[in-house]
Amino acid sequence: MAKGLAGLLAEIRACRRCVEAPIGAPLGHQPRPVIRAAATARIVICGQAPGTRVHDSGVPFLDPSGDRLRAWMSVTSDEFYDESRVAIVPMGSASRGSMRTDPTCRRGGNARRSGVRACWRRYRASS
Repeated sequence: MAKGLAGLLAEIRACRRCVEAPIGAPLGHQPRPVIRAAATARIVICGQAPGTRVHDSGVPFLDPSGDRLRAWMSVTSDEFYDESRVAIVPMGSASRGSMRTDPTCRRGGNARRSGVRACWRRYRASS
């Protein structure tokens, strides 16, 4: 069980539910949960499950949508990616690929009904 936020983040990053006990078709790649957070963050951005670009890079919002989001927020990339200031948390933590090309792709299916959601509940209850 997670001990504090650092333990929770480690538990989520180590999650392999979508490989070991998938709901529906298994992923076509290894899981790579991408989450950025610190207890000091004053802003939390909750996004959709990461796409293949984020899965490959490990960096959320590293695309034109991120440029647009940072412009709306009036922050620099350095400010945006400073975990002590801005937490970036996906609603689902594993990319299933493209909804257009993968018919098994379901929005956060494994993360939504798996250990990741339970991890957050345990952390909230212990805080």
